[in-house]
Amino acid sequence: MHGRFLIGFLFTAFLVPVTRVQAVPPQEAKVHQRKINREKEKKDKKAQKEYEAAVKQHNKNQSKETRAMMKKSKKEAPKNTPVQKKNSHSGSNRKSCR
Repeated sequence: MHGRFLIGFLFTAFLVPVTRVQAVPPQEAKVHQRKINREKEKKDKKAQKEYEAAVKQHNKNQSKETRAMMKKSKKEAPKNTPVQKKNSHSGSNRKSCR
Protein backbone atom coordinates (compact mmCIF):
# COMPACT_ATOMS: atom_id res chain seq x y z
CA MET A 1 0.00 0.00 0.00
CA HIS A 2 2.80 2.42 0.86
CA GLY A 3 4.49 1.64 -2.46
CA ARG A 4 1.46 2.69 -4.52
CA PHE A 5 0.99 5.82 -2.47
CA LEU A 6 4.65 6.75 -2.81
CA ILE A 7 4.64 6.16 -6.57
CA GLY A 8 1.44 8.18 -7.00
CA PHE A 9 2.79 10.99 -4.85
CA LEU A 10 6.08 11.16 -6.77
CA PHE A 11 4.27 11.03 -10.12
CA THR A 12 2.02 13.91 -9.08
CA ALA A 13 4.91 15.88 -7.59
CA PHE A 14 6.84 15.74 -10.88
CA LEU A 15 3.85 16.15 -13.20
CA VAL A 16 2.46 19.36 -11.68
CA PRO A 17 5.61 21.49 -12.21
CA VAL A 18 5.93 20.25 -15.81
CA THR A 19 2.37 21.28 -16.64
CA ARG A 20 2.93 24.72 -15.10
CA VAL A 21 5.99 25.35 -17.27
CA GLN A 22 3.80 25.27 -20.37
CA ALA A 23 1.22 27.68 -18.94
CA VAL A 24 1.55 30.27 -21.75
CA PRO A 25 0.49 28.88 -25.13
CA PRO A 26 2.83 29.69 -28.01
CA GLN A 27 0.23 31.89 -29.74
CA GLU A 28 -0.15 34.10 -26.67
CA ALA A 29 3.61 34.37 -26.37
CA LYS A 30 3.82 35.60 -29.98
CA VAL A 31 1.08 38.17 -29.38
CA HIS A 32 2.83 39.34 -26.22
CA GLN A 33 6.16 39.64 -28.07
CA ARG A 34 4.54 41.63 -30.89
CA LYS A 35 3.04 43.99 -28.32
CA ILE A 36 6.45 44.47 -26.72
CA ASN A 37 8.00 45.13 -30.15
CA ARG A 38 5.33 47.71 -31.03
CA GLU A 39 5.87 49.52 -27.73
CA LYS A 40 9.63 49.53 -28.32
CA GLU A 41 9.16 50.94 -31.83
CA LYS A 42 6.90 53.71 -30.47
CA LYS A 43 9.43 54.51 -27.76
CA ASP A 44 12.29 54.62 -30.29
CA LYS A 45 10.28 56.84 -32.64
CA LYS A 46 9.46 59.23 -29.80
CA ALA A 47 13.12 59.36 -28.72
CA GLN A 48 14.18 60.11 -32.31
CA LYS A 49 11.66 62.98 -32.56
CA GLU A 50 12.84 64.39 -29.24
CA TYR A 51 16.46 64.19 -30.41
CA GLU A 52 15.66 65.97 -33.67
CA ALA A 53 13.76 68.66 -31.78
CA ALA A 54 16.73 69.16 -29.45
CA VAL A 55 19.12 69.49 -32.41
CA LYS A 56 16.79 71.98 -34.06
CA GLN A 57 16.56 73.99 -30.85
CA HIS A 58 20.34 73.92 -30.48
CA ASN A 59 20.73 75.25 -34.01
CA LYS A 60 18.23 78.03 -33.35
CA ASN A 61 20.21 79.09 -30.28
CA GLN A 62 23.34 79.72 -32.37
CA SER A 63 24.20 83.00 -34.03
CA LYS A 64 23.60 83.51 -37.76
CA GLU A 65 27.31 83.17 -38.54
CA THR A 66 27.63 79.99 -36.49
CA ARG A 67 24.61 78.45 -38.20
CA ALA A 68 26.12 79.22 -41.60
CA MET A 69 29.44 77.67 -40.52
CA MET A 70 27.68 74.56 -39.18
CA LYS A 71 25.75 74.18 -42.43
CA LYS A 72 28.95 74.52 -44.46
CA SER A 73 30.75 71.98 -42.26
CA LYS A 74 27.91 69.51 -42.61
CA LYS A 75 28.06 69.78 -46.42
CA GLU A 76 31.85 69.42 -46.54
CA ALA A 77 32.11 66.57 -44.03
CA PRO A 78 31.68 63.74 -46.59
CA LYS A 79 34.46 65.24 -48.74
CA ASN A 80 36.88 65.45 -45.81
CA THR A 81 36.10 62.02 -44.38
CA PRO A 82 38.44 59.32 -45.68
CA VAL A 83 36.84 56.24 -47.18
CA GLN A 84 37.41 53.19 -45.03
CA LYS A 85 38.64 50.16 -46.89
CA LYS A 86 36.89 46.89 -46.20
CA ASN A 87 39.08 44.49 -44.30
CA SER A 88 39.63 41.34 -46.35
CA HIS A 89 40.37 39.42 -43.16
CA SER A 90 37.00 40.01 -41.54
CA GLY A 91 34.62 37.16 -40.87
CA SER A 92 34.86 33.71 -39.39
CA ASN A 93 37.57 32.51 -41.81
CA ARG A 94 40.15 34.78 -40.22
CA LYS A 95 43.27 33.07 -38.93
CA SER A 96 45.08 34.58 -36.01
CA CYS A 97 48.38 36.19 -36.85
CA ARG A 98 51.23 35.23 -34.53
